[in-house]
Amino acid sequence: MLFPLSHAITKGQKARTSWISYEALAEVHQYIELDRAASTEGFRWRPPSKLGVPLIVEQPDWEGAFLNGERRSWRKLRPAERLRLVTPEGGSALVGLQSSGKPFVDWATVFRRTSARIRERFEPRFPTVAPHRLRHSMAMATLEWLVTGYYQRAAALAAGSGDDAAMALYLTRNDPMLILRDLLGHQSVPSTELYIARLDVTRIYRDANKDTTGAPDTGASRRSRGRVRRRGGRLMPAYVIDEPLAVHFVFPNGREWTCALDDLPNPGLALDLARGLAANAHPEGGIGAKNTVKTYGVALRKMVRALSEAGFTGTASDLTRATLVRYWMAGTHTAERETRMLLKGFDRVKGALRPEVRAYLLGNQIQAYRSRGSYQAYTDGEWDRLEAGCRAVVDDSWGRHRRAQALAARGAEPSADAEHSPQDIAWLLLRDGPFPDRPGYRAQAQARSARSPQWDLRRAVRQMRSDLFPHPVVQVAYSVLFGMYCGVVPDGIDDLKLDGL
Repeated sequence: MLFPLSHAITKGQKARTSWISYEALAEVHQYIELDRAASTEGFRWRPPSKLGVPLIVEQPDWEGAFLNGERRSWRKLRPAERLRLVTPEGGSALVGLQSSGKPFVDWATVFRRTSARIRERFEPRFPTVAPHRLRHSMAMATLEWLVTGYYQRAAALAAGSGDDAAMALYLTRNDPMLILRDLLGHQSVPSTELYIARLDVTRIYRDANKDTTGAPDTGASRRSRGRVRRRGGRLMPAYVIDEPLAVHFVFPNGREWTCALDDLPNPGLALDLARGLAANAHPEGGIGAKNTVKTYGVALRKMVRALSEAGFTGTASDLTRATLVRYWMAGTHTAERETRMLLKGFDRVKGALRPEVRAYLLGNQIQAYRSRGSYQAYTDGEWDRLEAGCRAVVDDSWGRHRRAQALAARGAEPSADAEHSPQDIAWLLLRDGPFPDRPGYRAQAQARSARSPQWDLRRAVRQMRSDLFPHPVVQVAYSVLFGMYCGVVPDGIDDLKLDGL
């Protein structure tokens, strides 16, 4: 069913209408009636003062409600205001709540912790997923549904009329990319076209045509099945061409390039590593540009040739730890890193590596990274200048800190009708900590700003914050001086605990 989205909460601040399945909507209603009702029963909640004044909801309807006695539209409420919504019963008006009845909005932490648990219990190679990935998942699923129905309808028109002109007219007037563009809120179709690179449009059209007309599968269509390979229901923006061997990439910017891998002495191993190369295409891996593909392609060719010269004739499934160790010991750190990624990608796709090889790939590299130049010790003059520079930074910071503390001792709680003096700002920072320039505090200072146009509250807060709380440069200076005076190396300082002092 259609689901309207306000400009106040969408990416790009562009209002649009999206969709939600009946199954998902039913799950939401079930959560509201059971889990959410249990969380809010007998619990009263008010937003913390740092968020601002609570917005008491009265007489709500589909379009809006009275908030603190003023009629407001839901469409105009921004996320910061929605966090302050309080029901007449005294609970949060947001849908998602914690078990204690407090609103829950930290979905990034949920995704990060879930990704970590999956890596610990099931799949060590599982990536860290962010909530924004749901936008991409929705776009890909919607696009495949749109394209499938789009081509099925086009094929039905062509089959019913016997005229390809009917299909051509339909294709020009019902482009699914235009629909997806509006659903995602993009300004132009080129931004949306990045998603279609991950869809096997040729396969979708072939299946739609076959389902509608009963047309047989041809050799050309069989060959096109490799356009964008599927893995676990997901679509990859790279595919392997069997004859001649190559890997074709569709990059995030929409450009395409083919990496030729033919004429290698061991076709079986070359094919397996080519599959690993395709598996590392963005966003599944780090290959997202032509030059990166070239680098990995060179590493692939060198590995196949070197192992063939050493007498290895098997595929990637036949590789042993001893074979890989001999090859990597004779190479470089970069070559080992790149071929490890190829083997990991192959194993993600096929799962065909030997268990001991798979476990070995999860460990550290054999070839350590070697710096091109050796570190030179400081001369006595350089050491003295470093100490003097750090000492000057620390002394200046400590002096400003003492002066800011003295100002805070004479300050008080700032209010809308009072002067926001440096003393008041210092007092507030010492009480609340080095908070960012909060909108609520800026609102409190509107009266002062109106009377004194030259007064820049944000600059004053930043200055006082740097005086009271050491910034990174000062922290580094303290750390360097600590190491100089006590002789503890930086790694030791990091591990130093209070019981070690």
